[in-house]
Amino acid sequence: MYVESSRIRAPSSVGVGDSAQLEIDNWNGTECDRRQGWGIQTPPDSLLARWSLPPGFTGGGTSPTLTFTAPATAQADAAIGVSIDDVAPAIPANERGTRDDGPCGLPSVSLAVVEVASLLPDQGVEVDDGDDDPNTRTFVVPVSTTGSITVTATPYPPVAEGSLPASWSLSGGNGNGKLQRTVNWTTAASTTITCNCGTSRKSVRLLVYKVDVTNIKFNHDVESTQNDAINLRQDYSTAFDISSGEWTNQGINLPACYIANRSITIKARFEVSPMEVSSATVCATAQGTSLGNLAPRCLKLHKWHLNT
Repeated sequence: MYVESSRIRAPSSVGVGDSAQLEIDNWNGTECDRRQGWGIQTPPDSLLARWSLPPGFTGGGTSPTLTFTAPATAQADAAIGVSIDDVAPAIPANERGTRDDGPCGLPSVSLAVVEVASLLPDQGVEVDDGDDDPNTRTFVVPVSTTGSITVTATPYPPVAEGSLPASWSLSGGNGNGKLQRTVNWTTAASTTITCNCGTSRKSVRLLVYKVDVTNIKFNHDVESTQNDAINLRQDYSTAFDISSGEWTNQGINLPACYIANRSITIKARFEVSPMEVSSATVCATAQGTSLGNLAPRCLKLHKWHLNT
């Protein structure tokens, strides 16, 4: 038996768990045998396609079009084949001749079963997002004066961008590529980038944050000098206005003085954006003073302290 110019038409890749379709090109449903002899009037044979799928694939049938479901695990080279067989009508007693009724196989095709292996930014520190889901991750990075952050999606097995499965998608950030997106590094904001392929999915939330010190109070209790600075005056009759602190980012910079050999507390006000930032570790390094450095401390931030 022979089937001229037939081949399997298939995608080069599918996503894990995807349903997809294969088809035999140049299929007409019948086959004319190479007959020898004379007086043969029997109609052509009808054809059946017997598909062969790798382990983990589901689907089947005998038609020239096969709908299958890929496995939930990625594979590099999954070979799919088909054997074409004929169903010959009965030969009338008065016919003479011979038939060629043996099955034939078409060249198999190989396709990749692809998953999202990773989705990672080239800048930032990962923090616990509290959802116990390894496929959703959060990274924080301080705002910069220039540049952008690149987030890269990696397929497994490795597949060129032009050969990715139809179900592959990448959303969020700037750009329209399927493997990379960028995030503005100069703007404090929260950006979520998500990559899907079949039943696999990964998501990254990138927090570009900005922290500003707006006020510092050294003398925050004018009735006591136990743990803060002493009261100072501009002159005998005029006190310094320290209601907003001795230092502000609006230009106030007043002196402060302490009694020696005491443990002191310094109060500061911060503005943080974006709103998703709920805590920050702060410290201070002394320069040209005997006060000493302030050790790092984690502060819980409240919405009414945040700059939106």
